[in-house]
Amino acid sequence: MRASEDFDERFGQQPVLASKLKPPRLRMALNRSRLLERIDLAKKIKLVNLCAGAGFGKTTMMAQIAQTFAGHSAWYQIDALDNDPAFFIRNLVAGVTHACSLTPERTQARLNETTDFSSDGESVLAVFMDELGEQNSTPLVVCFDDLHLLEPSGSTLRLIEAFLQNLSEKVSVVIASRTTTGLTLSRLRSQGAVFDVGEVDLKFSLEELSALMNAWDISVSDTTLRQVHKSTEGWAAGLVLTEAYLRSGDEAPDLFAHRMMQKNVYEYLAEEVLRKQPAEARDILMKVALIDPLDPAICMQSLGN
Repeated sequence: MRASEDFDERFGQQPVLASKLKPPRLRMALNRSRLLERIDLAKKIKLVNLCAGAGFGKTTMMAQIAQTFAGHSAWYQIDALDNDPAFFIRNLVAGVTHACSLTPERTQARLNETTDFSSDGESVLAVFMDELGEQNSTPLVVCFDDLHLLEPSGSTLRLIEAFLQNLSEKVSVVIASRTTTGLTLSRLRSQGAVFDVGEVDLKFSLEELSALMNAWDISVSDTTLRQVHKSTEGWAAGLVLTEAYLRSGDEAPDLFAHRMMQKNVYEYLAEEVLRKQPAEARDILMKVALIDPLDPAICMQSLGN
């Protein structure tokens, strides 16, 4: 990952990873207007909570929210490094500062003088939020992707919770996670300020699938369209994995009816689910009945074993 020299010069000793602060490029993604029309951050919604398993399109949905937002947007890609609260705060401050063109001098001073971010991180964040409120008059949405990669009882999750509990009128947040986050959201929920989006919401409807085929410039019969929808159950990753098969003109695409499609699905699950589990959990998952129907050779090859 490449460090941003501009960020490094302004925010102290630790390098800031610019790649963490860039939203993904959307490749031929369907505009999910059905959901976007319900997410009105200009009104009382302060937090959009996207929670679904791998491949349901959380990141794409978040990127579309950021693209259509009438104001500044700051992207933050969470990974295991963010379990270090010092690393997290420096990158978050750099990302929001860059998005809003701020000059947070008091925050920079606090960053440079703070040595224990586990105990003093919230006070640093409080100074930054004060400066953000003082210097930024334009609405801002901050997007946190892959929140499930944070330790449930770690300092960084508590910092995000403090950030959420002290949002100014101009700031909203979108979070995406594969599991429930453990964040305390009761205050925001009591204010009607949380909009939850789950797997049922993210599944593509038959109408959305038809629109996606048009966006991909793929011509299919109504029968094939229904077969695809039944086979994938509207799972976004399944639709993407089916794309090449549909382009070949096959009239009966099924995620598990052909070995090549099986291989594509298993490789995706191995990369996005199994590979990211601890070694012990991976071994157990490979042995339980749920995994037994999968081709072991394909799974092991995909995992690099």
